[in-house]
Amino acid sequence: MLVKNRMTTEVITLNPDQTLLKVMTLIQQKRIRHLPVVQEGKVVGIVTERDVRKAGASDSSSLSVFELNYLIDQIKVSSFMTKKVITVGPDEPIEAAAKLIYDHKIGALPVVEQNQLVGLITSSDILETFIEVLGINEPSVRVELELENRVGALADTTKIFKELGLYLVSLVTLPEEEGKKTRGTVFRVSPTDEKKLKEFLRTVGPPVISVK
Repeated sequence: MLVKNRMTTEVITLNPDQTLLKVMTLIQQKRIRHLPVVQEGKVVGIVTERDVRKAGASDSSSLSVFELNYLIDQIKVSSFMTKKVITVGPDEPIEAAAKLIYDHKIGALPVVEQNQLVGLITSSDILETFIEVLGINEPSVRVELELENRVGALADTTKIFKELGLYLVSLVTLPEEEGKKTRGTVFRVSPTDEKKLKEFLRTVGPPVISVK
């Protein structure tokens, strides 16, 4: 799956000369947390809900509502936006976007093609994608096994499910642990009786080492 398959294309954007008051109004009305800042179609910054809170923080206890609104209407987006923007291309795999968000500890990525903004993908979009890919919302049984760390172990196990007439909803291999001769693997299969499946797997021997 590619970024362009999951990104939002109708992106609400800002320009550098808009004010903090405008941003606060947009965030409240549209219930959004990430706003790319665009100039002539190019992404020059990004504003997050956190940026807005930081920019608006001040000792305002002695100010009236009108005075406060006047002050925040003088603060330009260019003065508090994040200028070093991490972006991703629409034809990149969804895993690449997930890695960027994880590595940089950010909540969203503007999607850029030929230096032009074409979309936005958020951590929520990616989480939703992985839930779908893993089949978590589908009626299924989760089976976690320790397989021998050898060529063909995975293929041998999937044959077991085939013999039982089970549909393989998803399959994930867990990170390999150094020095360990087995590797955790999570299957989601459907339809089946969980208890009967576990009892059967315990009797078949290699490549199944244990059932969790």
